[in-house]
Amino acid sequence: MKATVRALFELPDDVKLRNAAVILHSSGYVVSPPENPLYEGFGVYGASSLTDVDAFCSLLDTPIHVREAIKTYAQKSHVVIVDIATKMGEIMVLKDQNFSAWPCHFRFNKYNFTQDSVGSHGVQIHTDSGFLTLLQEDECG
Repeated sequence: MKATVRALFELPDDVKLRNAAVILHSSGYVVSPPENPLYEGFGVYGASSLTDVDAFCSLLDTPIHVREAIKTYAQKSHVVIVDIATKMGEIMVLKDQNFSAWPCHFRFNKYNFTQDSVGSHGVQIHTDSGFLTLLQEDECG
């Protein structure tokens, strides 16, 4: 999946911009804004739906291996997310909640660090707007 995400960020800028915002201004492709000059990111709203993943991949004309990797990652991530939400719901006495029907929003982020920017913030201080954020760090830089 890390290679897949790298391939997305290597797409030409005009192709990346096809990933339009769906729910918020930051839900599509985000070009490095002034407040986050080291950041860029893609958004896939509805990542728990293979139809939405296909639509995202079609917009970007991704090769089949990229599409399949994102679909597999989305399916497996959704299982983990639903499991975590269900267990949290049991603790919080929300046992009747159907978390599998909740939409999943993926962000694929890249922080363009250089030697001069090491130690700088990759993104402004913020609070994630979703119910649950799973973060995977890429040690490759």
